[in-house]
Amino acid sequence: MSKTTEKIKQEWSRRRFLSHVGLVGGAAAMYETMVAMNLIHVPNQDAPPIEIQKGIGKGQKVVILGAGIGGLTTSHILRQKG
Repeated sequence: MSKTTEKIKQEWSRRRFLSHVGLVGGAAAMYETMVAMNLIHVPNQDAPPIEIQKGIGKGQKVVILGAGIGGLTTSHILRQKG
């Protein structure tokens, strides 16, 4: 094996591999590769919503970044639960 081939082999990392997958195949290909490598937890679509007990985080401060539907819904639910 030549020194060049050996150097290229040593430079590959998981991050570099995923970057190249993303460059060649796009975000969807990178996402599916990360799922196949078990790097991303894919939630069950049939799972019930998380139950939050009322007052469980009393006195805690929360910052919600973004005012889209997700952020607004999260703030509404957290306010309901105290």
